Amino acid sequence: MAIEKRNILLEIGQRLLAERKRLEMTQERMAVLAGVSKRSLTGYEAGERPMDVTTITGLQEAGVDVMYLLTGEVDAGKLSPVEMDLVVNFRTLDDRGRAGVLGMIRGYNLAQPPSDEGRVLIKGDVGQTITGGQVDQSQASFSVGGGRRRR
Repeated sequence: MAIEKRNILLEIGQRLLAERKRLEMTQERMAVLAGVSKRSLTGYEAGERPMDVTTITGLQEAGVDVMYLLTGEVDAGKLSPVEMDLVVNFRTLDDRGRAGVLGMIRGYNLAQPPSDEGRVLIKGDVGQTITGGQVDQSQASFSVGGGRRRR
């Protein structure tokens, strides 16, 4: 039972940290708004101590999505200013614009950041660098050499 309680505290702590970052607050600012010390807030974020009802109420008043904090489910009514700006502007788009934005976001989320594993460097007079994951070269052709043939 102690392990399960510790895991729950860790999960809540991670979500509290995520909420603080979403709200763009320092630990000091959030602690003041929640009515707790910075040390207490640090302990909550680290999953080292449980919060009481008064603290949770203070966090809600500071803008924390308490439903997300406790369950991991996002309350759509708690959007940051940037998220609200996105929603407002998204709603002004026609169907084609919305489809484009959604396609871009989904494509961006699927893209993996380039790593050194997929990097190839060919040195010589001409250099080529390929970055990213898998590269389909089934239709590629390569010419080596060039210039005129000498007889």
